[in-house]
Amino acid sequence: MKELKSFQTVGTIINTHFPIRRKHGKRWKWAQTRGSNPAQVRQNDCCEHSYHEVLNLVKTHHLKPGDVFYEKDSKHDTSEFLAMHGFMTSTFFWRLDCAAYYDYEIEFAFNNCPFEAEIRRCLRAFPLDRQAKEIQLKPDFKTFYNNVLKVQPSEFIFSFKR
Repeated sequence: MKELKSFQTVGTIINTHFPIRRKHGKRWKWAQTRGSNPAQVRQNDCCEHSYHEVLNLVKTHHLKPGDVFYEKDSKHDTSEFLAMHGFMTSTFFWRLDCAAYYDYEIEFAFNNCPFEAEIRRCLRAFPLDRQAKEIQLKPDFKTFYNNVLKVQPSEFIFSFKR
């Protein structure tokens, strides 16, 4: 039996005979074109619609002049493969992603949020009851929020004005 000379040779053999085929582009685009699972496509559409309804509720009814928030629509950029949209204030975190298995997922968190009860009522309805998951931001909400404001480009940081 012939000995393999180096790891480089093994890697070349594997890549030549068993190449990894990756789908390029955003995961949500592939999720929308999955004709084999129309129920999943409809559920994802409902999930995204509900996500934006809650987002609009927060932006129109609960932000006060001078509130600083982060918002980034990642659907059409090349930065993150699974990311679709992110929004964060000093009291509320809201993020929409497309998971590796093509389901849309929402993550949220609260930090002494004055409108938490109203948002929780919205989360009881389909599809948010299934697709939204409360998370704990690390190390804590306030530190996470301050780090977001520090590291994100200024084009995604806004100050609310009426």
